[in-house]
Amino acid sequence: MHINASGYDLDNEFFIDLATPCKWVSSTHMDVLADYVGRLHAEDLRGNRAMLVAPWFSAHLQVKERSFKVARHKTRIATDLKLTKFLTMEGKKWGVDVDTLYAPMIGGGDHWPVAAILPYLAKKVCPPHAVGDHQLAPFHVERVA
Repeated sequence: MHINASGYDLDNEFFIDLATPCKWVSSTHMDVLADYVGRLHAEDLRGNRAMLVAPWFSAHLQVKERSFKVARHKTRIATDLKLTKFLTMEGKKWGVDVDTLYAPMIGGGDHWPVAAILPYLAKKVCPPHAVGDHQLAPFHVERVA
């Protein structure tokens, strides 16, 4: 067993799976890789007022898609304690310390829920001056290879 900087217990099979071409990786692989990239580029991200969100973040928003689409009070669906705590961490507060969120997503996946729900999260966790006149229109999602 190997323990990385974030405390993940990683066995040899973890690294073999990661190194095997064309092998589908697990959520743990994505969590570890996102954590590694976030730590590796922490200074650049902070300097650019950006943050790499954990893979569970996008997945959590995608799970909310159906209930969000039909909800009358979308802010209630879009926000929950797990999301708001993540976006208001000391030194990484969205709208205060961070303006740009980078989120790993499956290529060709449905990014609509993330783009549509983010404005409601911003309204909930960001100071009013940071949200500005954006209203509640879906955010722009840019694919970066």
